[in-house]
Amino acid sequence: MTALTQHLAGQRTEHGMPSGSVGSDQISSVPPQAMPVVGPLLADSFGFAFWVAFALTAVIIVPAILLPRHAARDRDVTPAAPGI
Repeated sequence: MTALTQHLAGQRTEHGMPSGSVGSDQISSVPPQAMPVVGPLLADSFGFAFWVAFALTAVIIVPAILLPRHAARDRDVTPAAPGI
């Protein structure tokens, strides 16, 4: 499950709403009278998913910055093609 659906299911359970079975996580399966409760929960879940993606990106960028650079990029002279 993604962070969004996992967080939304947990939020719905905390508010006394059944989290549903697989396939019933569609927004269309929510009764119209429950939308005032589910709307803010869904917005909160999207925010949670955004921060999870942001954190994972930050964690991945650190090792990418520390990767060794290629030696040819550090030189001012570009190598000539062989045989020319």
